[in-house]
Amino acid sequence: MPRLKLELTYDIDHSKKFTFYFTRTQLQKLHSLLSGPEPKTSKIENNYFSYHGSYLGHNTDKTHASKYSFHEDPSEIKNKIKELLLQ
Repeated sequence: MPRLKLELTYDIDHSKKFTFYFTRTQLQKLHSLLSGPEPKTSKIENNYFSYHGSYLGHNTDKTHASKYSFHEDPSEIKNKIKELLLQ
C-alpha cells in the first residue's frame, strides 16, 4: 500500500521537520483524532499522537504521548491531511 508523506514542524525548533509516511487509513485515523473530542491519544504504527484541543503532540512512549508538539495548529494539520487524501 502506498504511503503519503506528512511533514510537520517541531514546535520548539522551527527549522526541524518531522516527516511521517502514512497510509490513507492511517491519515484518516489521524484526521478523526483531530476532529473528535479531546483530550485523546491514538497509536499509529510506533507513534502515539495526543490531541489536546489547541495542539497535537507525539512520542513513541504512551506515557508522554504529547512530549513533542508541532508548530502547526490542529486545523492546519487537518488541512494538510485533506490535501494528501485528495492525491
